[in-house]
Amino acid sequence: MGLIPQNTTLAPRPDASDKPGSQGGPVPAWDSLSPQQQDEMDAIMATYAGMIDRADQNVGKLLAHLRETGELDHTLIFFLSDNGAEAESPPLGNFQIENLGQYGKGGNNYGRAWATFSNTPFREYKHFTHQGGIQTPLIVHWPTGIKTDLHNRILNHPGFLPDLVETCLDVAGATRPVTMKGKPVPASDGRSLKGLLQGKDAPVHTQPICLEHEGNRVVRDGQWKLVSFFGEPWELYNVETDRSEAHNLVAKHPDVVQRLSKAYDQWAARAGVIPWAEAKDFSVYESRKK
Repeated sequence: MGLIPQNTTLAPRPDASDKPGSQGGPVPAWDSLSPQQQDEMDAIMATYAGMIDRADQNVGKLLAHLRETGELDHTLIFFLSDNGAEAESPPLGNFQIENLGQYGKGGNNYGRAWATFSNTPFREYKHFTHQGGIQTPLIVHWPTGIKTDLHNRILNHPGFLPDLVETCLDVAGATRPVTMKGKPVPASDGRSLKGLLQGKDAPVHTQPICLEHEGNRVVRDGQWKLVSFFGEPWELYNVETDRSEAHNLVAKHPDVVQRLSKAYDQWAARAGVIPWAEAKDFSVYESRKK
């Protein structure tokens, strides 16, 4: 379909993981499982597929309503997935097979093995800033707003979630308030996608995109991606030719590493990123209770 470059290398099967947020243990090959284990894994994925089917049905209900009211062609719709498959349970999950189909009793983690499969061909999972934890497809539907020759096309411009907010503000002709409850409203790093949807081929972002999650860091600037696990050194990839992050180029392009790491440091200071060694002991949920 053109979603993944033809020269993409399959990420290696994880043997184990000691990264925070990921359950350790090897990810087994399907053929190595016993028939009973295969049946259990089938049941887990069937449950997940059922959830996806329910989501699909209800998106369909929304679209049918918009069609009936004559608003579908004029409504801007974004549809995207979450940030990578979750690997917060052992390789074969933590489902209670005997309780599958009973709401709230079957378990809610399909396991690191299925997460590896779901993220193919990318590395890592939700929590992390490698492609398996941050790459998500985005479907945009807006018949009267998207340029006709872009319908059913794949556009390979990198962006991130704040862009959707800016696009909605742009399309609606709205502006962000300067203050809210007496406090200044932070400026956004997002950029509107409206021009892209209407045929402009210029990059949406001309400055590096920076993100941090639980100490895992990333800088994306055009073809370059600088990324690291918490407490580990930077890695550098050309994600236009190496989407699965198989070839670390940090030693070959020290100038790019220096430029992008400086951009990250400046962003982290401006955005108020708290070092994860300190932030990991803070719970927003406990704070809300108090």
